[in-house]
Amino acid sequence: MKKILLTGILSTILFTANAQDKNGIIMTINGQDIPSSEFEYLYLKNSRQQLEPQTFDEYVDLFKIYRLKVAEAKALGKDTTESFRKEINQYKRELLQPYITDSTFIYSLVDVACARDKEEVEVSHIMLLKTPNALKNKSNIALLDSLRKEIIAGASFTELAKEFSEDKSVVNNGGYLGYAPAGRFPYSFETAFFETPEGEVSEVVETNVGYHLVLPGKHRPSKGRVDVSHILTLVPKDAGEEIALQQKQLIDSIYNIVAVHPEYFESLATKYSDDKGSGKRGGKLPLFGAGEMVPEFEAVAFSLKDGEISAPFQTSYGWHIIKKYGSKPYKTYNEVKEEVVKRSSNPQDSRFFDIKNHEFAMLAKKHPEVKDNGDPKSYRDALLIAEEKWQYANNEDYRLLIDEYVDGSMLFEVSQEKVWDKASKDNEGLEKYFKKNKKKYKWTQPMAKGVLVQAKNKEVEEQIMAQCGAMSPDEAVAYIKNNFANDANAEKFVVSEGTVKMIDHKMFGGEPTIPKIKGYDCYFILDGRIITAPEEMNDVRGAVTSDYQEYLEKEWIKDLKKKYKITVYPAELTALKNKHNALK
Repeated sequence: MKKILLTGILSTILFTANAQDKNGIIMTINGQDIPSSEFEYLYLKNSRQQLEPQTFDEYVDLFKIYRLKVAEAKALGKDTTESFRKEINQYKRELLQPYITDSTFIYSLVDVACARDKEEVEVSHIMLLKTPNALKNKSNIALLDSLRKEIIAGASFTELAKEFSEDKSVVNNGGYLGYAPAGRFPYSFETAFFETPEGEVSEVVETNVGYHLVLPGKHRPSKGRVDVSHILTLVPKDAGEEIALQQKQLIDSIYNIVAVHPEYFESLATKYSDDKGSGKRGGKLPLFGAGEMVPEFEAVAFSLKDGEISAPFQTSYGWHIIKKYGSKPYKTYNEVKEEVVKRSSNPQDSRFFDIKNHEFAMLAKKHPEVKDNGDPKSYRDALLIAEEKWQYANNEDYRLLIDEYVDGSMLFEVSQEKVWDKASKDNEGLEKYFKKNKKKYKWTQPMAKGVLVQAKNKEVEEQIMAQCGAMSPDEAVAYIKNNFANDANAEKFVVSEGTVKMIDHKMFGGEPTIPKIKGYDCYFILDGRIITAPEEMNDVRGAVTSDYQEYLEKEWIKDLKKKYKITVYPAELTALKNKHNALK
């Protein structure tokens, strides 16, 4: 996306032509009426963005230049290219989203999440993995449908899970996942165990990883989330008895210290914990709830009182000590809202499609003139286009934002062509400008000029000195690049003392240093000399380019003033000026 550039245009006073005023129109440029609302919108936005805002009259002049450039961009067809239209259409679609989002529907999702956050549900499931093969997926759904009928008829859920489920943990748990809180599993899976009655098997549920039958059990109040730190001494699965014993002895010695001096817990976690991620934070873990940690860790964490430190205990990872800071019974409304908004913006969350389908239904009802052609994608696109047109015609805020972006993008394109690219690439023009204005480019201190060469060794240095000594700087740089690519590096320079240590050493009597490029042992200067004034345009190319760009800008504006007519309507302009002066 291109940046809106109105605020960066140079202020130049243009003529105004008195004419019969038009109601609500502040000026006409190249036959196009400019509404007062557009001018006022940009004036206020510019005033808020500037540290030292322009006066009203200054901004009028700036606005005229802005509109002249936009008129030129249109005349050159900058708004008709495929890339431009694609960019604008993308912006329109992004800008439209807040206007079609139903906040009431979003809040209903938040309310559901808040209610679920207060409960945990016992969950079992049978899962068949999703595959790239559509026929295989269809077959998996059919298999789960048949298993559901068997379960309803009295078959054992656990035994069928062990036989058919592709969740690898089924060999140990028979499909039983324990108590699950809201937010732990994919939303469609969560909805199944929260909304299916206890003891009844759900319909087939699709998630991003597979297809499931869900069997909810008992509901209980949420245990909330706990705030803890821990220290881990890791015991790898293949560790021998000696290492396991050493890790146990280490955790015991750490516990003996923190049991007497709990204030040392965080520093000991940083120093000794094998969980390096949390160790950097004094062992601190993110808040977690039921089902998010291994059972042994979760059980100890929830059993501790606030401020209490556990005795060492073992999990599949090794030995732990936990320090509990506190707990939160459930999330606040704002926490839930933030989580819902974030998750529902991800297509992997089924709420994403719930929201899109709700928007789709709203637009279909609003735009009956758009006929359903049987293709959901093209029908949805047609509805969005219809809504974009409606918003542009009926919503001034939307229209002003679109117009600002379109005009700003055109301004970017035409300014790049007429000024920026030309100033940086027009070497002939730069040379002419430099020669004509050479006296203005002066230095307050001498500059070193030449070619800095960094070489792998003294032998390479001697070869380059012998072969390039009589060459011009440009010839030498090219020659070194082509013939010593792996052994040396060369670059032209014009710098003051204190800029580059290697150049300071060779040209200004500074201290020796080492080459900047690793693996290169020496450096030297070709055609080095001290100069007190620029010898050529490239010595001050940056300053010349900037000045030349300013010159091109001024010349371009002169041409635009001659090319396009501006008519200002004084009464409308004065009324707007008085309005904003009264507000100050």
